[in-house]
Amino acid sequence: MIAQMKKKYILIQLCAVLILLVLPTLTVSSSGQMSAIFSFSFFSLVQLFLALILDAEWRIFLKPREVPARKNFFSVILNHLQWTSITIGLLMFTYAAITVLSLFLPQLLSHSDQNLQNISPGITNILFLIINVFCASYYEEVIYRQTVPESLLSFTENKYIKILFELLTLMLFALGHLYLGIAAVANAFICGIFLRLCRIKTGSVSSGTAAHFIYNMTLFIFILLS
Repeated sequence: MIAQMKKKYILIQLCAVLILLVLPTLTVSSSGQMSAIFSFSFFSLVQLFLALILDAEWRIFLKPREVPARKNFFSVILNHLQWTSITIGLLMFTYAAITVLSLFLPQLLSHSDQNLQNISPGITNILFLIINVFCASYYEEVIYRQTVPESLLSFTENKYIKILFELLTLMLFALGHLYLGIAAVANAFICGIFLRLCRIKTGSVSSGTAAHFIYNMTLFIFILLS
């Protein structure tokens, strides 16, 4: 009975997340999207609040109960550091590969011009940038690497359906970047694979959030300095 109630709750919550949080991102336009990241954003605070609630709820109430294996504290930390480093490297490599490919296929894989080079942010703007990027990174990791895929996977044991659910989540994440252009969609899809793998290997979104945050900040710094 408890298991059935738990599955019903997961299903209701999943539908709410998809309808209220995921599907609206597919209709986002690029107008003013990037320049706003340098200023105070109430939306980022809402993202952080929702991510904290969903992450805590999953870890405390919804996470499947398993027999805890004895793990040394330092080995756990080392595993997180290792996968954070590996994921950052893979994300950077993916971005570089997509960028090189866009040079040969400029019409197919053209980056959206956000005119960030014309922005000269001050200390306050940089602080807001760090806060907003962190909130967005944590939010996306909780939604796309934990809440949506793990909820979907809890309803089946069929490995092929599980693969289908993983691909569906990747597509939703990638298409949420459509306003940035086809290159960004391809980049998000591939990066989503590595970030999801990081979540699976570490068992939490902390390493993926760190990798995602460092990756995004590196790109912003690179664009601002170019």
